[in-house]
Order: sequence, then C-alpha cells, then structure tokens
Amino acid sequence: MQDAIRNSALSDELKEELTIFQAIKPYIGRCLGLNHELNNVLAGILGYTDFLKEESEGMTEDQQHYIDQIQKCAERIQNTLMGLSDEKIELGQNLDLRQIAEQFQKYDPNQPDEE
Repeated sequence: MQDAIRNSALSDELKEELTIFQAIKPYIGRCLGLNHELNNVLAGILGYTDFLKEESEGMTEDQQHYIDQIQKCAERIQNTLMGLSDEKIELGQNLDLRQIAEQFQKYDPNQPDEE
C-alpha cells in the first residue's frame, strides 16, 4: 500500500516537472537560436576586422585603433556567449524544474505578475 502511495506521489511529481519543462521548452529553443544567430554575425565582424587589419597599409593610427576596438568588442561578446552556452548540466544532476521555470517566467514580458 505504501509503495502504491509513493509511486502515485512520484508520478504526480514527474507529471508536474514534465508540464514545467514543456512550458520552458520554447524559451530554451529561442535562447539557442539567438546564440546561433549572434555568433553568425560576430563571425562576420571578426572576419572583416581581420581582413581590414591585413589591408591596413595606408590607414591612419586612428583607423587602426577603431578596427582594434571593433574586434575587441566583438570578441568580448563572443566570449560572453560562449561562457553562457558552456554551462553544462551533467546527466545525473538533480534539477529543480520549478526553480528553473520561475527564473524563466521572470523574463517573460507576456507573463502576468503574480502579485
């Protein structure tokens, strides 16, 4: 009898976690898509700054400085994105999906306030 009650409670908890995961799944997809798109743009910026540096003959010091600044800014953004996406979750790690869902809901402008 106790096993049946325990299994029922576990089943209810798993159903709740699945519901929460399904609610945050679109946000995960958006984040991954945004990361990919930003990295594409940054690769272009970094590629063009490298090209400009190779062709810098005849440029003023100010122009070369601005190219360096563009490259540093793009690299900084790229490193930030890599740092965010490099946070891995080990397969055996215990996750509290309720806490994750609450964090995602804080950033959803379409989500009504709970106050």
